[in-house]
Amino acid sequence: MEVYSVAVAGLLGAILAGIVGFLKSTEPFNARKFLATVVTAVLIGAGLGVAYTGATVGARELLMALMTGAGTDYGRNVLSGAIVARLNRNGPPPLPRG
Repeated sequence: MEVYSVAVAGLLGAILAGIVGFLKSTEPFNARKFLATVVTAVLIGAGLGVAYTGATVGARELLMALMTGAGTDYGRNVLSGAIVARLNRNGPPPLPRG
């Protein structure tokens, strides 16, 4: 049961980060962006659940899972935004000749 609570904490952390990001922006709701957050949250939750298998879980571990989920989703968002901005600025990379 403890493994599931860690997985849910990671999932909630990533979804919370997505909701805060939406509330912070002035853009209208974009379901595609939120779906990327949900997929990230599920992967984070599954990974944390596997990582904590067999471990004793207390309040500190649940808080760390929540923050890990939020931080990972935020990092994914910043990284994907930077990649898109660079591609838009420089154009797509040239195709290899072959």
